[in-house]
Amino acid sequence: RLTDGNLNRHLKVLVDSGVLSVRKSGQGRNTNSLYKLTVRGRRAFERYLNALETILSAAKQSSGDSSTGQNRGGDGLSPAVG
Repeated sequence: RLTDGNLNRHLKVLVDSGVLSVRKSGQGRNTNSLYKLTVRGRRAFERYLNALETILSAAKQSSGDSSTGQNRGGDGLSPAVG
């Protein structure tokens, strides 16, 4: 479970590292924060997705599974229902 305080800390770390940008508006208890992925953040996310694809591909090859995910859930990762 993620509390508001934990979420704020995680977001601050991502903003400080340049992965997210933040724009705050309002005052006091009525503040709003808008977080956006930066160019650097998008590149990091794409690298992360590529790494996951590599891991999944290697796992498929080691298990001898040559399917394309058509017999699974719509995302190709989840088991088929039914």
